[in-house]
Amino acid sequence: MSALRSQIWSLIRGIKNLGGTLSLAAGVALLAPVLFAVTIMFVMIFYTGAKSYILDQPLDPFQTFELPHGRSLTLYAEYEWFYEPPGYLYFDVVEDGKALVEERDFWGVGPERIPELEYKAVTSNDGNLVAILYQTNVVILHDFKANRTWPGPEGKKWNETDFTWNDYVLLRELLDQFEAEGKTLYCSLLGENKFRIVCSSDYQFHIRREWEKRKGVPGFQLRVRLFKEETELATLFVTEYHPIETDKTNKEQSLQNLFDQSRHWTDWNSNWKAGWLDANTFAAWNQDQGARAWQVDAEGNYTELSAPLEGKLLTKIQRLPQSPWLYPTAPEVKQTSNKNE
Repeated sequence: MSALRSQIWSLIRGIKNLGGTLSLAAGVALLAPVLFAVTIMFVMIFYTGAKSYILDQPLDPFQTFELPHGRSLTLYAEYEWFYEPPGYLYFDVVEDGKALVEERDFWGVGPERIPELEYKAVTSNDGNLVAILYQTNVVILHDFKANRTWPGPEGKKWNETDFTWNDYVLLRELLDQFEAEGKTLYCSLLGENKFRIVCSSDYQFHIRREWEKRKGVPGFQLRVRLFKEETELATLFVTEYHPIETDKTNKEQSLQNLFDQSRHWTDWNSNWKAGWLDANTFAAWNQDQGARAWQVDAEGNYTELSAPLEGKLLTKIQRLPQSPWLYPTAPEVKQTSNKNE
């Protein structure tokens, strides 16, 4: 009897031990997600701290241009082992060991941390102006004489489209300085702007063209608008372009139709001349509509000169370059209703 009692107690103790083991396993299973989350949190804190530390360290220089008069311009990238696209490229400008421009971003990059092709430098004859090109495209400009840099201090990237008026003016001015030395440089950021915007010689005023297409009406309406920096002063005049009628149902004539439309546009556009006669006088001439001119003062007040214009002024207008109105691309055309606006 005692032997049976001993076996029963042994069985009860075994069941208790098994229950304790199962409870421990269940507890570990419940705590595992919490432990995992805490571990991930500590890893992320360490990762963020390490990244902040690395980003505070000097960038990785990959190309340096030694320039005249003890100057240099260096291009930088983010470190390869810590790089996460998208990222940026940076540059600085140094003269006699002193940083004129500290590290400033100028170009956004993707999977390629450093672009495949090397950059090139072009300097002015006196060495006081430098342009950095990627292939044929200007991406950095620095004027040592006046200590001016493009892109501006806000870190405007060359491939952004929403750059400021000051960015535009500085870019145009520095490129014009190169062109005066017979070095014509190209910057894609200007794009259509160099044709869409016609600046006065001092860049205080400019003309913008705006195309509108009214629903159901063939052709375009051209508005020529006067601005002082970013403030519109007036719409100087409005004119219209009407395409020739073609048979759109005849597919065999489609190529000829395109040719005819292109020639029609060229003929219409060649009848125009427009531009600034001086820093304060803008003029436009059309074979059918004659010549018109407007003068604007420093405060932005404008007046149209009375017709008929005097002979010397007409001669100056006739010498203006060919029309600046280029055929509008689809994004440039503002769609409106055919109601009078």
